[in-house]
Amino acid sequence: MPTGSTHDPTRPHAPRQRLGARTLALCTPLAVLAGCAFFVTQPEPPPDPSLDGILSCGEVMPLASWLPGEQLELDVGIFTSVEVVADFDEGGPALRLVATSDTALRRGVEIWDPVRARRTLPGFRGSSEDLSLERIGGDEVSEGTLTLECSEPGEMCFNVQDDDGDGAIDCADLHCARDTNCIDDQDDLAERVITCSEDYAPLDVPELDRLDSQRTLYATTEGTVEHPADEFRGGAEIVLLEAPGAASLSLRFGSAGLVCAAATPGETSVHCQDTRRVQAGDVYETSVDALPIYLEPDDARWLGIEARGDCETENRDLSSAP
Repeated sequence: MPTGSTHDPTRPHAPRQRLGARTLALCTPLAVLAGCAFFVTQPEPPPDPSLDGILSCGEVMPLASWLPGEQLELDVGIFTSVEVVADFDEGGPALRLVATSDTALRRGVEIWDPVRARRTLPGFRGSSEDLSLERIGGDEVSEGTLTLECSEPGEMCFNVQDDDGDGAIDCADLHCARDTNCIDDQDDLAERVITCSEDYAPLDVPELDRLDSQRTLYATTEGTVEHPADEFRGGAEIVLLEAPGAASLSLRFGSAGLVCAAATPGETSVHCQDTRRVQAGDVYETSVDALPIYLEPDDARWLGIEARGDCETENRDLSSAP
């Protein structure tokens, strides 16, 4: 028998034993680790910030995660201007921004901003206030989103500075729309008187003064989900106070804007009993009972307005009296 094939009966399987021992020594730790994996508690994923009941600056929250009747806390620093921008379809809820302090409670509804053509809910957090959001009505599960936009520092409404850098100063800033002092800052409106005439005569159209002609919050009579009733407008507006001797008046517009008739200035807004949105070339006719009338342009100023007071109607009524 060849030497290479000699079999030693005293050591029958020594090489295989040594190999098996090595293999077992290597595999045992792996098996133990694999088995232990079943008993280790996996860490929980971090909470979804859009579902924690708090809306933070820059956050977008699905509306479906916010149930009717719940209040949503706004996580913002003091002296911060905020805007809650809602994006949802018909059937969505109405929203109110709530500012709470030890001495006061203020609520505000959404505003239509014609400059950016969007609905928004602006506000400002003072040093001793907390901000939250109220949901009123709407479907229990509504599709859409809420976004919180913040500006820090925010706009201080009476320091003659553009604090948040958006190009608007003091009461001309959207975040000051409901400041109780801003409605009193409208004393510099251009006031006009309509006289009797057979033909239209041009009104003296004012230029926009950056400080004196501040933006005005109008509470209109028209409101939809896409277009809230309150509007914050900042053009060089005109107010028609009188039309001596006239029973009716007629206005012809050279550009687009808002007609707020039978207007009543309130604490923070001008309430309009009749609202019309006019375009260039439109004619608006009404009785003098609709005075005062606020005329607010869509742009910085009216391109032209012509007016005519009709006194013949009143004369005919007087002559026919017994």
